[in-house]
Amino acid sequence: QAPTYGGESVDQLDDEVRMRWEAVLADVGGSARDPMASQLLAGAFSGKLPEAADHEVQMAIASMMEQAIDLSFDANGSHVIVALLQALNTEQQDAMLELLRGQLLPLCTHEHGSRVVEAALQKLPEKVPVVLAEVWLDDIWSYIDSPSGSDIVQFCVENLPLDFLGIVAAALEEKVEALARHRNGCRVLQKLVMTCLKNGVTDQFDSLIYRL
Repeated sequence: QAPTYGGESVDQLDDEVRMRWEAVLADVGGSARDPMASQLLAGAFSGKLPEAADHEVQMAIASMMEQAIDLSFDANGSHVIVALLQALNTEQQDAMLELLRGQLLPLCTHEHGSRVVEAALQKLPEKVPVVLAEVWLDDIWSYIDSPSGSDIVQFCVENLPLDFLGIVAAALEEKVEALARHRNGCRVLQKLVMTCLKNGVTDQFDSLIYRL
């Protein structure tokens, strides 16, 4: 006799999940916005949905990539995008990074979009900080006016390779006094100074301290 769960056989439950998964595949973007269907997508991208075949997951990934930015601004969609980041290969990661770079400011300053950027930073700490810093460095005030944007800038600073850390520190030298007086900028400046000190970037550290 087949094992039961809540009065239903495991086989029946598996069949039901499979039917729901097929419905998700028929409309991936719409499903990502749905509270229940989005959980199936997130499970598939996290490798926790055995009913999803590998080629079906890749189909869903391709569809999600086409809608990634729009979905990042949605409460359920952003949750799925965060899970999606775990399933991307190197080529897909690079493509996603370019998508994020193109819409970085609105993402960083949005309740749900910032969660996607933070997840990308944590997933790809060797790639993302430099690429994103190249964007926010030219318009730092727009980013740090938002608490979430400020947090993302700080994470980038803390994880920059040493050569680029020096470039960022040098670029921000003229803004030290203004950063120190800004409600969020002071935290960015503190992170920059401490990261330079911790990593032995002494010339930039001395220059920053001198301007305070």
